[in-house]
Amino acid sequence: MVCSDSTKHLLLAAEEWCRDELSASTIAEAEEMITQSPDRLYICVDAAKAHTDGAWHDIKTGVVFEAERPPEGSNSTRDKMANPYYVAAQEGCEEFGRRMYAHALLSGLRGAGEIVALGDGAVWIWNLISTHFPGCVEILDYYHACEHIWGLASVLYGEDTPACKRWAKAQCERLKESGPASLLRSLRRRKGRTGQQREAIRLQLGYFENHKLRMDYPAYIARGMMIGSGPVESACKVVVG
Repeated sequence: MVCSDSTKHLLLAAEEWCRDELSASTIAEAEEMITQSPDRLYICVDAAKAHTDGAWHDIKTGVVFEAERPPEGSNSTRDKMANPYYVAAQEGCEEFGRRMYAHALLSGLRGAGEIVALGDGAVWIWNLISTHFPGCVEILDYYHACEHIWGLASVLYGEDTPACKRWAKAQCERLKESGPASLLRSLRRRKGRTGQQREAIRLQLGYFENHKLRMDYPAYIARGMMIGSGPVESACKVVVG
């Protein structure tokens, strides 16, 4: 956690470091003003579209926040967001990654007990995470995973049919309760009756194979972790508009 009377100074130092690659000693000086490191720190990254300069552009958006545990006796066991830093910029992945890293430093990154990264399936997000936050817990947004399941179900069974809804709901529930193994087995066995179905199965099997290590939802839930990237999706709407 950053001292409230030093927040502006630290943010300016971080932004200058992002732009001008200031020395490690400058960042170390700023970090000395951090009075407390969180037990668990979340890094959430996404992108939103914004119409600027007469065209649509990707605005990379992120939020860094501490985990707040529910009070004793609460019915909830899931982390809540506390002390968030919001970040948004129209820039390349490398520059934005450094910007996110700087804000994470000011949130107590180096002293944090645990780092958790949340995002959808975009390749650039996980490249950013592996570059700047190696060794963290990586979680694929559960709700994005479910969107892929529902999309595939529509191709296999027809959109909004009873069979579509039954298959998708069952797969989403199993994914949350036992992880990706059952879903992967199901997709590997599927052949598809049409070219469209076979292509959809191939694409979704590749998606879930690529992210299977980020979908151990029962373990994340058991540890009280968030499994959805709602905080950064909300930031896209509020910060970017």
